[in-house]
Amino acid sequence: MRPIGKNVVACIREEHPRGVDRVLVTAPPRALLDGIQIAKYGGIIAFIGIEYGEGAQITFDVNRFHFKKLQLRASFAVPNMMFPTALDLLKRRVIDPELFITHTIKLVDVPTFMREAAKF
Repeated sequence: MRPIGKNVVACIREEHPRGVDRVLVTAPPRALLDGIQIAKYGGIIAFIGIEYGEGAQITFDVNRFHFKKLQLRASFAVPNMMFPTALDLLKRRVIDPELFITHTIKLVDVPTFMREAAKF
């Protein structure tokens, strides 16, 4: 979790000076710029963020992107296509939400939980 007031790129660079293999950008397109900075050589950036209007367009240094041999992958998700229906089914208890809950953890424990889950 990013500490308030601290630059996300600086935080990640402190822990991973050479960058990270994979970056998942779920924020508006401008966050791709941070993704390019924190991805290591040959890294993959998956983008599932959406924004409409002015924020939908960004510019970046294509040479930096190219020479780091980065890959940018878009999501196959179709926003809001079935999400409202799914929420309605859960709200009306047509589908029991308890069937989908396997664990409940505190946000601060996510890194530890993810490391443990990766072992399986």
